[in-house]
Amino acid sequence: MRSIVLGLDGVTFNLLNPLLDKGKLPNFKKLIEKGVYGDMLNSVYLASPPAWTTITTGHNPGQHGIYDFLSIEKDHSFKLNFSNEKKIKPFWEFVDKKSIIVNLPLTYPPKHDNDNLTVVSGMLTPGLDSEFTYPLPLKQEILSEIKDYKITLDWELYANNKKELIIDLKKMIDSRLKLFDYLMENKKWDLFFGVIIATDRLQHIFWDEENILEIYSMLDDYIGKLMKKVEEENLNLFVVSDHGFGEVDELFYLNTWLEQNGYLVAKEDAASQGFLRKIGVNREFVAKFLKGLGVDTESLRMKLPDKIKNMVPMGEKSVFRNIDWEKTRAFFYGFGNLYLNKKERFDDGIVENVEGLKKELIEKLSECRAIKKVHDSGDVFSGKVFSEAPDLVVELKDRFAFAKSLGSNVYSESKDMKADHLPKGVFFAYGKGIKENYKKDMGILDFAPTLSWVMDRKEGEFEGQIAFDILKGSRFEMMRRKRSEKDFIKNALGSMDLRI
Repeated sequence: MRSIVLGLDGVTFNLLNPLLDKGKLPNFKKLIEKGVYGDMLNSVYLASPPAWTTITTGHNPGQHGIYDFLSIEKDHSFKLNFSNEKKIKPFWEFVDKKSIIVNLPLTYPPKHDNDNLTVVSGMLTPGLDSEFTYPLPLKQEILSEIKDYKITLDWELYANNKKELIIDLKKMIDSRLKLFDYLMENKKWDLFFGVIIATDRLQHIFWDEENILEIYSMLDDYIGKLMKKVEEENLNLFVVSDHGFGEVDELFYLNTWLEQNGYLVAKEDAASQGFLRKIGVNREFVAKFLKGLGVDTESLRMKLPDKIKNMVPMGEKSVFRNIDWEKTRAFFYGFGNLYLNKKERFDDGIVENVEGLKKELIEKLSECRAIKKVHDSGDVFSGKVFSEAPDLVVELKDRFAFAKSLGSNVYSESKDMKADHLPKGVFFAYGKGIKENYKKDMGILDFAPTLSWVMDRKEGEFEGQIAFDILKGSRFEMMRRKRSEKDFIKNALGSMDLRI
């Protein structure tokens, strides 16, 4: 059955519920009353690239290989993840349907080997000068038809001009929705999957009703438009987010904690050169990195406040250049990813007693007031690229966020960032074959197999399970019971001792 998926990055019931209680957002309310609603249950991999990749593949990062925005190489340098780093295909490549994918993170470069596929790549695309569409002629079509089209923006550049962020986000959403409409009206499709990144950008800076409502109202209006389209054309609509959001009061400097506790060691000549230099963040690295993304670094530099420009020193070229790897046993990068400097993994690795160090770090970190739980990676990830996983995943308590650099203190007040990622996103489903006013939390692994079934009536090879219970009708109830009976028999057999 033809389906529309509207991805809203970072949208959360933490924000929706207070607005719904006040009678705001009538179309979100209608989604609840006339469809299925609940949390999108992410685990602890909260960065957008692994979360969206899990949503679209039905596999965990240990299988698809995307653990964060960047991957860490054997020489401790970083490599930006692109679409060709994925080890698992997204679900639309397994269904024989025409699909349009717009602004989904980690779809650059677009694949060029599927005539059923139309792609406008999203987050981590180098820029509008790149070949960000498939087919290639679609790029000029978009730039001609959609004025001021923008792929994304960096919320951190608006700390000193927050009102300008709202203006630019509204422009970005408006152009994105116009593109959605244009493609749906002018191209053939069975699946339309479009993502709005602006919600994530908004919520890092703003956590107040006035500014949130201004953006969410635009999305509510568009959801109403999509619901009408669903009714007129007999479609299904799914609205999903990759993770949730919550307020932040304090920043937790995990690399600083590691340094103060003797697990991370900076070179002696780095100590007096500022905390950014300690982990190799400098002007040459920033310029090279941004240039690789297609960013006009001089224009960007002119927008940065002087205190930020002056904090970024000249000099060393590589990431983590000023870490003394011969003495460093652990380091942190990303949304909770803690790596051991393992001898078997890194050129300058020194750690051999991996399990012993894991146990030690789990015990000590668990005493920190910011930390909810420290997960062994084996409890979170599994699969053919498990060897690239972080060794531990650190989960923070509510109202804390990670600071990724080295600071002078382990904790500091969060000033510019008002909110950050939490595990629970949102899930909505609406359409002729969807139950009404039905509460259902969707596991992040379960979305791909569920949508594949809805579209193609076939069961693919996914880690997740098909959520038959969101579908109405005796046929789907029968399938749900059949699956339950099959799982019961499988589990029963697995528990029997069949040795003779």
